[in-house]
Amino acid sequence: YHGASNKIQEKNFKIAFSKSHNEVALDQKGNAGIRYLLEGLINFNSEIRNIDLTKAGRIADDLIMILGPTVDFDLEELDRLEEFLLSGGKLFVALDPDFKTENLENLRRFLADWGFKVRRDVVVDKMSTIEGVDASVIVTKKFNKQHVITKDFQGRILFPLSSSIQLTGKNNQTAFANSID
Repeated sequence: YHGASNKIQEKNFKIAFSKSHNEVALDQKGNAGIRYLLEGLINFNSEIRNIDLTKAGRIADDLIMILGPTVDFDLEELDRLEEFLLSGGKLFVALDPDFKTENLENLRRFLADWGFKVRRDVVVDKMSTIEGVDASVIVTKKFNKQHVITKDFQGRILFPLSSSIQLTGKNNQTAFANSID
């Protein structure tokens, strides 16, 4: 989150995790990845909670995270997300590749409307095999040392089963800029 260190230091940063679409649960046992993510967010003075987007009402969080949904969002939920984004909210979405069926048509259409077409493919990194990792796992060692998120990164980061994302439409620059602000 670009500029996060200043904003997070000034106030509690409110993060809501969507929970109504079989996403990764905050209290999921045995998932080291979510545990490390939560510990990191808490260390940055974040308030973390679950949110049920099927319930009406104004969203008062700074960021909504949608991690690995398997059930699609209905149009009312996406309208709430749209209102949230238009009012300056941030959205982080992580989708698992799904090649057999399209079960997230509404969410993918919503993301495309905001300038992000999430493709139904797997990125292959032939250099990963040199590193001793499967080619479907993206390996990177290069980070922007000026960015607040990556300034202290060392070593390698692995991205298993990554899909490509295409920036689309005339609004993609605005959508991308808003997504990293």
